[in-house]
Amino acid sequence: MRAGLALAALLSLVSCTPHVPEGLACRTTTDCPPEQTCVASLCHRPVGLDAHLDADLDGGADGVDAAPPDALVPMDGALDVGTDAAMRLDSGPQPLLAFDESITLGPLPSPGLGTVTAFESADLGTDGIDDFVVGGTNHAYAIRSVGPITYGAALAYATTGIAHDWLLDDADVDGDLDLWSLGEGGTGVVEYATNDGAGVFGGGSSVPNFGFEVRSLTLADVSGDHVVDILVSTGSGVHEFDRGTSSDLGIVVAMPAIATYVVPTGAMPRLLVMGTDTQYYERASSGATSQIATFPPTAVNVAGGIDAVVIDVDGDTHEDVVLLHSIVGSTEVVVLRQLPSGDLALLSRFDAGHGATDLVVVDLDDRARPEIAVSHGSGSSTDNVSVYDALTGSQRTSLATGSQRGIVSGQFDMDGRTDLACVSSDGSIHIWLNATL
Repeated sequence: MRAGLALAALLSLVSCTPHVPEGLACRTTTDCPPEQTCVASLCHRPVGLDAHLDADLDGGADGVDAAPPDALVPMDGALDVGTDAAMRLDSGPQPLLAFDESITLGPLPSPGLGTVTAFESADLGTDGIDDFVVGGTNHAYAIRSVGPITYGAALAYATTGIAHDWLLDDADVDGDLDLWSLGEGGTGVVEYATNDGAGVFGGGSSVPNFGFEVRSLTLADVSGDHVVDILVSTGSGVHEFDRGTSSDLGIVVAMPAIATYVVPTGAMPRLLVMGTDTQYYERASSGATSQIATFPPTAVNVAGGIDAVVIDVDGDTHEDVVLLHSIVGSTEVVVLRQLPSGDLALLSRFDAGHGATDLVVVDLDDRARPEIAVSHGSGSSTDNVSVYDALTGSQRTSLATGSQRGIVSGQFDMDGRTDLACVSSDGSIHIWLNATL
């Protein structure tokens, strides 16, 4: 955004009016200095000319830093309004989110799901309607659409031993999504079944057995060569496998890992490894990794990671990170903004109630400002699906669905709005159609 503006033109537009500091506490806009508005209980300039002249809110025109550049922000729970992220996100009136429960699918037929370990939504064929994959410790089921919110029979698929994870990725590079699994039957094994183009899986291949405690599977380019690599999170660390030869390239991060996420940056991709806490690693071209940050600090009594989403939250084209983790007595969502350096800085942080099981980040009201929907399981202290504003953490709405193990978003009725769907412990899927005006 800054590169497209000439410094001389900027300076010619800046008035000589003394700079009024941003970030004063407020309840309404009348509490703020002239030409500032109240958003998330803090004063700052509204979106418009001033926002472009001083997008980083440092008191100087873009290209003229009146303060040091952004650094890694302490996890103190405060909104990071010292960046241009708050200005890029739409701060206008929020419409009332509205949903209609359209249909419940399931429970799933024999031979049985086991414990739910994965829930995916994507178009497995060519009709443009998102389908479902529910993965469990015994089997995975694919439920294909045959029309808007109309579904055919669930097809079951097995893997070797106990299945710890299932996901969708194009294994044979033919343009459709194939079904991957991470199983453990004495030793771990990664397998995939290819998609016939209509959402039916069969055939495929596997990575040779490896003898360590497996937990989850990640498919992403971690070497920067535009080839998808295989990462397996285990009790001994994160193992990398060569996709072409299936050979074990060794441990890339030596910490007990629940799950691993790849964060694209301007240079080499970085690794976000979730365990008791979540650690952020830089990766050199040689493949060596070094820890550069931990989120959140251990002082907040973190009890373990649950899930994370890597997605552009603030609209600057950099992939940001949304974390869901347990803390003593509750769960918490932490939104981290990626800086141009590739480092992560706090954008928002809020309590999500006891018993959270999964999250999805999606724009539900077409304001170019995403929401975070969190599902909750049995014994939760909040509604079973809660939807929060990604910037402020304020709750937008809640859906009483019963105990849920996972949540996804997708186009289920083809009306142009993004819908939500949850899966319960028996594999039943509850679809909520977005009716927001």
